[in-house]
Amino acid sequence: MRIIIPQNIKILNFVSQKSKIMRVPSKLTAYDLRKNLKVPKEKIKIVNEGVDLGVPEPPVLHEGINILCVARIAPNKGHDVLLSAFRTIKHKYPNSKLYLVGGISKDNKKYFQKLKDLVETFGINDVIFTNHMIDAELKMYYRISDIYVQPSIGEEGWGITITEAYCHRLPVVCTEIFRETGVADEERALVVRGGASDQLAEAIEVLIKDRSMREKISEKGYLFAKNLSWEKMSKNILHIVEEALK
Repeated sequence: MRIIIPQNIKILNFVSQKSKIMRVPSKLTAYDLRKNLKVPKEKIKIVNEGVDLGVPEPPVLHEGINILCVARIAPNKGHDVLLSAFRTIKHKYPNSKLYLVGGISKDNKKYFQKLKDLVETFGINDVIFTNHMIDAELKMYYRISDIYVQPSIGEEGWGITITEAYCHRLPVVCTEIFRETGVADEERALVVRGGASDQLAEAIEVLIKDRSMREKISEKGYLFAKNLSWEKMSKNILHIVEEALK
């Protein structure tokens, strides 16, 4: 499922007309520009988003199963689908917790209320909503988590929080749109259909049960993230700028 927002198209159309080159983070974004705005292929340059690997820090020991999702509170991020999946997980694994980390804009307050209502309707506790935070606090959430989930149903250009999860050697469950952006594949994540809460719950449970699977895909993710350092990506961007100025 793809979500196209008219006001974003107007802005992008203006930018594409004024720009000599357009740097995008993925093949999916490049495809969208060519299809929706008719941007010439030669004008589009792909450089993935960089990630700060930093110094590897060990996970924080804790009881139970901690599941993490880092994304602004918005319909396209699929939090409602994740809550439905977590209801299944919570029933089977009562010691599980779900951390939803992300800011809430004025436009999405109704959606946030919908999520809180779902928590009450589903009768699930241990769902923790937190707002934006400084990097040190965010890193702590990665370190206390066992599984990272990104349940987006559309409007994604790359998936920077997935690469952050890779950096912390977390096993990832995500939806197929991130396979389209290129940030995920079947080696470094469990990929499910967007909007399918049953598949999401099944994938999470696979990782809960199978330690070897968790270790295997988290290591693949970490190796992928190592090639996305900001040092490497900034050099790629600088090369594009230098070529454009010739």
